[in-house]
Amino acid sequence: MITVGKDRREAMDKMTRSLNEYMITGVKTTIPLEQAILQDPNFRRGVYSTNFIEELLGGARRELIEEKQ
Repeated sequence: MITVGKDRREAMDKMTRSLNEYMITGVKTTIPLEQAILQDPNFRRGVYSTNFIEELLGGARRELIEEKQ
């Protein structure tokens, strides 16, 4: 999925809204991970590094992601 906005924030808001509206059943998806990424304050500010996902999965959000699957 690709979203476009007048700026980064608007594009991320559109992506969040779109991911929340997806209804896929029968298979696991990466949607919970993508939602967690978009909710992360550092990612939203554009402050992240190449180990961002590793840090995200190692933190408290891991339970959130697994819970939604």
